[in-house]
Amino acid sequence: MYTLNSLTRFAVALKHTLNKSMVAAALLGSLGAAGATSCILSANDVALPTYYWTTPTALIYAPTVATLACTAETPSDVNVSVSLDTPSESGGMHSLTSGLEHLLYRISLPGMQGLQPWGNGQAGSVVFERSLSNMTSTSLNITPTLEVPPGQRVRGGNYGATLNLTMNMLAP
Repeated sequence: MYTLNSLTRFAVALKHTLNKSMVAAALLGSLGAAGATSCILSANDVALPTYYWTTPTALIYAPTVATLACTAETPSDVNVSVSLDTPSESGGMHSLTSGLEHLLYRISLPGMQGLQPWGNGQAGSVVFERSLSNMTSTSLNITPTLEVPPGQRVRGGNYGATLNLTMNMLAP
């Protein structure tokens, strides 16, 4: 019997957007009548449990891929969204790679129709969105559902992928 012992890791790359895009973890601020408001999106490395291709059910895991922390000098209303800009393959699948080997997975968030693909809001995908009312300080974990379908016969190894996240922030 052949089983796959693979350590899978996701490196999360952050791309913050507010008028212009920049790649890197950065502080985003908006100065309104109420004072300064800022949000920081911090990435987490994620290690998935071992995948065995002979298991008849999907490997389902819900890791925290990023944390969003917002603060304001005075109580403020802030709208934030985080989209996934990593292109998917057919059927909303993404790919973990190890050399020439590919291990397919889905990444989803709760939506109006249950779990929906995390994306940019286009073609049936959803984005992580929060409206923070009268906020002075808050921290939110971004915890999507990762699903690795069963029966993918690939070599054992370390499989990895990079998720590209874009944060948009609207503060008064």
